Amino acid sequence: MPLKLEVKENEPIGKYLGDIAATDRDVIGGNGNSYGVTFKIDESEMLKREGKLVVKIGNTGQLTSLIVFDREIKDKYFIQVSLGIYV
Repeated sequence: MPLKLEVKENEPIGKYLGDIAATDRDVIGGNGNSYGVTFKIDESEMLKREGKLVVKIGNTGQLTSLIVFDREIKDKYFIQVSLGIYV
């Protein structure tokens, strides 16, 4: 399901942009183990400016900026996130 985030220009590096959430229906597996979800940004060129990533994602799914966004340089970025399950 797509999520759209809008960011104002000239916000400082490290600005909170939003959260990505996911749940695992097998939160407690049959053997009693807890499962969690990890997030990873797919580092395509669509998500870079001058060869550097423009956002990072924390273990909790929180997105933060790694650049100062400038609409005159680039007006849209598309972020694809992969999810992993760990035990």
